[in-house]
Amino acid sequence: MLTVTVFYWAASGLDVTGSILILNFCTLGSSDSPSLDADFRHSFSVIIIGAGTSGLSAATTLAEGGVKDFIILEGRDRVGGRIQQDLRFGCGIDLGASWIHGVEGNPVLAVAERLGLRLDITHNANLTGSDAFKIYGPDGHKLEPNMEASARAKFDEMNTLARQLLDSMTNEKDVSVAQLFQLATEKMKPKYTEDEKDFVNWLKSGIEGWENSNLDQISARDHIDEEDGTAYGGGDAFVIDGYHHIINHLASKIEGHIQTDTEALSIVYNDNGVTVTTNRGDFHADYCIITVPLGVLKANAIQFVPPLPKEKQRAIENIGFGLMNKIVLQFDEVFWEAPAEGFGYVSNIHGEFSFFLNLCPLLNKPILMCFIAADFAHEVENWRDEAVIERIMVVLRSIFGREKEIPLPTVYRITRWKADRFSRGSYSFIKAGCTTKDVRSLGKPVGRLHFSGEATFKRVGYVHGAYITGQREAQKIMADMGSDDLTNLTFCLNFCLCDALGIELRQLQRGSAWYY
Repeated sequence: MLTVTVFYWAASGLDVTGSILILNFCTLGSSDSPSLDADFRHSFSVIIIGAGTSGLSAATTLAEGGVKDFIILEGRDRVGGRIQQDLRFGCGIDLGASWIHGVEGNPVLAVAERLGLRLDITHNANLTGSDAFKIYGPDGHKLEPNMEASARAKFDEMNTLARQLLDSMTNEKDVSVAQLFQLATEKMKPKYTEDEKDFVNWLKSGIEGWENSNLDQISARDHIDEEDGTAYGGGDAFVIDGYHHIINHLASKIEGHIQTDTEALSIVYNDNGVTVTTNRGDFHADYCIITVPLGVLKANAIQFVPPLPKEKQRAIENIGFGLMNKIVLQFDEVFWEAPAEGFGYVSNIHGEFSFFLNLCPLLNKPILMCFIAADFAHEVENWRDEAVIERIMVVLRSIFGREKEIPLPTVYRITRWKADRFSRGSYSFIKAGCTTKDVRSLGKPVGRLHFSGEATFKRVGYVHGAYITGQREAQKIMADMGSDDLTNLTFCLNFCLCDALGIELRQLQRGSAWYY
């Protein structure tokens, strides 16, 4: 194999004051792309496990940094991971991620804008009740306005009390959202009426939908912190044209470096390198970036030899991994209120088909997308498709079918992310008792093993976290192995400096082109 010898500043010799730098030598792989024909090579500088957002981001960062001798091993027969498109509706429908959460300074939004993708900026308030979002009760009628207003006011009061209680617990153990809400409800005056309780449960199911888990699992501190805006601000952007354009854009930069239908089964690592055993044989590399979803790590679907450090194992256990599924329904015509952004259903069964998004204004097609999460989503994964459609049509007909006949959908799709062995759930959340230390530990390298993905970002659960952490780990590896480009060498060093100081790259190089 052809190699190129270059100089680089070793990350291990970097003093954060910039006063100590050690000059070393390294060899980089040939700039030629690896051949992936029937006799594809099995030895590389870097192996990336997973061709989702994080894996593709890491790979493109390596390629742009002059490292060409790498491969992505993907167990599925496609790229994208938890971003998946369905074309059976006559247009692309995202079955996984649909929104770019937080548009102010979000690097994923910058990619979408460069690609010219159509975006619809939304705000949480639009999805919790307004003229654009109607809410219907168990009998299919719109909620009585005075009751809804009274319940919302009490729920807001309860949230205020919850914040105050949490502030008073500074030195105490974290509690779940369910526990905090129970404590706050006990202090409320006046209490919820019987008529208000179903609607309040619907509001709570909205939190479960956002966090993709039950209230008794979700960290109260993390939930309150997120409400205070620790994620990107400025509303959220629904990707009308589909997230797959971003995935395809990233994949197009590294053609010839992706091996699909190749499932990682075990990883043996030591100070000299890494061996990944797959269903298609063994692959060897100097470094490995593991980007698989947290659900895969929780299931021990990949055996590590030696076992991962206890700190890493605790992080995998402590961080939550939830479930959010979509039911997409296309009809011959619109029978709901077409201008509405969507509508909610307040069921007597907690979490039952609570939220419907109206895609007609965005796609010009009579399509509804229903979101289900937490316990109800787990239950529905075990239902047959016909049973799901039958039950959801009972709900839709109770709302809209009193004066006209509502036909069955002509096309539908029901996701089951828990049953997908390459994801085993939807996305991460912070469980009660989990700390930021756990998130940092999950993302901390173990020798030549590197970890990236949305669960390793300070605010777990978002596509931008997957994107940024893929870049992060690629930069760490390039800082360790060297770079054939002085510009890339500079931001490799910048990354090491930020990592040592515990700050983000954007805090050091705010607005720098490479960050986006």
